[in-house]
Amino acid sequence: MKKATLTALAAIGLVATGTASATTYYLNQVGLRAGSGTYYSLFYDGSDLNPASTATWDWDGTTLTMTGGFLQANQRIGNAPGGTSLISDYVTGLTINTGTGTTTATSYSCIEGVFGAGTGANQCANTSFGFNGLNDSSVIYNDGGMADCEERIVGGDDASGTPAVFRGLRSWNSTGCNGGVDGNMTGRGALDMIYVMIDSGGQLVLASWNDLAGNGGVGGVNGACLNPGSASGIDPTGFCRRAHWLVLSDTVPVPAAVWMFGSALGVLGAVRRRIKA
Repeated sequence: MKKATLTALAAIGLVATGTASATTYYLNQVGLRAGSGTYYSLFYDGSDLNPASTATWDWDGTTLTMTGGFLQANQRIGNAPGGTSLISDYVTGLTINTGTGTTTATSYSCIEGVFGAGTGANQCANTSFGFNGLNDSSVIYNDGGMADCEERIVGGDDASGTPAVFRGLRSWNSTGCNGGVDGNMTGRGALDMIYVMIDSGGQLVLASWNDLAGNGGVGGVNGACLNPGSASGIDPTGFCRRAHWLVLSDTVPVPAAVWMFGSALGVLGAVRRRIKA
């Protein structure tokens, strides 16, 4: 097996060799940057009055496995509990294999918030309402029993956003799935964090980035993108936009320690996905 290549991490001693035995991990943060570059720390603990996620996790140095429960991560305007809801990602049985670069799950769905309807759009499906002012479109999740297979149906006089992508478990390109109505569309993954940014000292950060052009690709993330605040000046290639990440640790988190190591992320460079020989 080839060793993971993590630019800049090795130099500062943040990379630890994975072990074969799994370690129990606890979720500290589900983060993302929107297409505009806006930073969000998603709610999953019930503090925004949504159901508190019950997911449990194991990490064996290559694969993060949800061993039970569910994860519901909620995005809100203003990044505050009282902010208007945008979307939520709901997943069970999530497995992220950084060695093969794959994301699978038992089930996945994108839950539409109230913001979209007020603007005449469906955020999950990436469609705008037509002259009738109604949402005539839908997305079929877990199509054919596969959590990474979503099928969008643009109905009535609705129109697709540009680029014509919609939200799913993972990013995909023109291969589509199940030959559905929207089988050749591209998807923008919510939980395809297949790049290891930190795996050391009981801390784990997995991240990825969605192709803004709508080509369905994913890539490595500049570590500075994961720090709160503006992406201006650290994002010459646009990789901060649509970056998304998971932060976990091997100790039960307390609210004051959710982002203790944020400053360390500022010195991280782009990373490359772990691959097997």
